[in-house]
Amino acid sequence: MTSTLASKFDQEMACVYVDTPLPAKIAVAVSGGSDSMALCLLAGTWCAERNVEILALTVDHGLRAEAADEAVLVGQWLLSRNIDHQVLTRTGPAPQTGIQQFARNARYKLLLDKCNEVGATSLLIGHQLEDQLETFLMRVSKGSALQGLSVMRAKGSREGIDLGRPLLGIHRAHLREYLRNEEQDWIEDPSNESVLYTRTELGRVLQSMVSLPGSSSTAIELSVNRLQRADDALGQITDVMLDDKAHTDPLGYVQFPQSFFENVPAEINVRFLMSIFKTVRGKSDPIKLIHIEQLLGRLTRGEVRTPLTLAGCQLRPSKESWILCREPGRSALPKTPLKGGREMTWDNRFVVMDHGSDLEREAAIEFDVSPLGDDGWSQVTESALPDYIKKLPSMVRKNLPAIWNNGEIVDMPLFLGQKVSMGIAKGRFEMVFIPTIKREKQGL
Repeated sequence: MTSTLASKFDQEMACVYVDTPLPAKIAVAVSGGSDSMALCLLAGTWCAERNVEILALTVDHGLRAEAADEAVLVGQWLLSRNIDHQVLTRTGPAPQTGIQQFARNARYKLLLDKCNEVGATSLLIGHQLEDQLETFLMRVSKGSALQGLSVMRAKGSREGIDLGRPLLGIHRAHLREYLRNEEQDWIEDPSNESVLYTRTELGRVLQSMVSLPGSSSTAIELSVNRLQRADDALGQITDVMLDDKAHTDPLGYVQFPQSFFENVPAEINVRFLMSIFKTVRGKSDPIKLIHIEQLLGRLTRGEVRTPLTLAGCQLRPSKESWILCREPGRSALPKTPLKGGREMTWDNRFVVMDHGSDLEREAAIEFDVSPLGDDGWSQVTESALPDYIKKLPSMVRKNLPAIWNNGEIVDMPLFLGQKVSMGIAKGRFEMVFIPTIKREKQGL
């Protein structure tokens, strides 16, 4: 079985890196459980054969007293196999509810931050076949759409780091058999047997399903693969529609025809709208699908004739088009200090770059990035503005970011390459909108 599994792993890794050159350095998330230990050992052999550097990362969430000792044990195991290992420790309070989601978010942040720090452009994660099928059942139970039912992908990306899941087609039993043959122990996660966790119950449901006449885990996996194929096809059609009908402006808004939905299947229209909202909102929390579906219904019935707000955005009519732009909402758009570094992201939508010298950036002058707002526009001479800026709706204009110092506008680099009221920032700053209008292929 060991040679067969190694061969299967090589095939899956070839799929993960089919469209990209092999990375110089790969990180592997290793909890110490059987799945991640098998992944790390298999990846260690794979990397050694291809002269790729490997780094194992174990996250201590600070939620179990024994986790720190377990992380040390994992490090000892991997040291004996000449695999570099680091422990990433989360600090601070934890919530009383939603522990698993909280831990998952914290884990990804620590892992991705470390990847960026050490120059690992790829992160391998040990989800295997049972994880995939349990996720599928969980999403079925919650009414997920096709995109949700397509569940995890073998290849994705997050925060600029490539994600690989080469074990998605491999049974946990086979991974454990491999570890036994390698004389490698692993750590049992006590939460796997706790009835408090949804996934434990899903595992029991899965076992009941595969015992049905004519059913098997292979058959359910086939259904998942077919759903992924259908999802990819619909996504490609949506991308064509986005290219054809949606104009993404460098100033952070999207314009599209009011008749966008005509002669187009409803599923494509839903995906079209969802992509546009993601673009304008940036990397914010996901929009509920039901809200997009309800909006599409109102648009197709002609019930929207005045501006409306949804999910931090404003949709407003403009002649024969719709304009979707950022709307400040109750919490307002952020005021973010700009100091020290050369680059930052504002409101999850704009990259702000400081091209000043090291001495300029370390100076005592304090700059902030915040929306222009009404106060900002009161400082601007209308005659200095380009015509296309003057013609923009007020909601678009006043929510554009600018550089401020002590209540005064310093620069508006999105559309003015010169000073506004002060000379200290001329030619120093740059802003670039970072749209995400095409499908995100994170496979999370």
